[in-house]
Amino acid sequence: MNTEAQQMEVISYNLGDNCWKKILTLSNYPITGHEMIGEFVNDTINWLVDHPKLCSHHQGETGTIDQMEILSFHMRNKTCTYMSMPSHVDTEPNLRVLKDYLCLYYDHMKTYFVVWLMREYGVDKSWTQLLNISYEHLQIHEPICRNELCTPLCMSEDEDVLLLKNQKFYFYIVYNKKDNRVNHFEADHLYSFLEYIPNLFLPY
Repeated sequence: MNTEAQQMEVISYNLGDNCWKKILTLSNYPITGHEMIGEFVNDTINWLVDHPKLCSHHQGETGTIDQMEILSFHMRNKTCTYMSMPSHVDTEPNLRVLKDYLCLYYDHMKTYFVVWLMREYGVDKSWTQLLNISYEHLQIHEPICRNELCTPLCMSEDEDVLLLKNQKFYFYIVYNKKDNRVNHFEADHLYSFLEYIPNLFLPY
């Protein structure tokens, strides 16, 4: 974010040219979410934003949930498109990528933790609710504010097991959907996770 110019700039590093290039500039475009980092999936970078055509607000203020959309910037085509959130979202959400799916998660009434997956990228009707679980069952008993929301980190191939991070107390939750089992473990030295591909195979 360029706060002096009050605009968002996306800068890309090209390994071939060995240089940085500005590939996108958006003026007066408030990005929502507790993190302003875009989520990369399917050759696109995605942000939660207040659509300028759907709301009239002052600089720095955000609109309502009904005015929020997902801004998708295609890295190859250099084009922007907008995608709708699931219709049942009632609290300002956050974006994540789980198993190559765009993921949206949020707190519902300070009682439930909800996760949605976009099964087919770019198709609004493909939003599928992956998780709707009470904090009581997750064994989280403190009041939840937005910057303390759990974060989904990864899930198993069969989508039965999810790893969540509790942002407030820095512990991790392994939730098994199949048998509805919850396990906690502490690891205060772990700050972030990345997907890792151990091998690449070149066919001959």
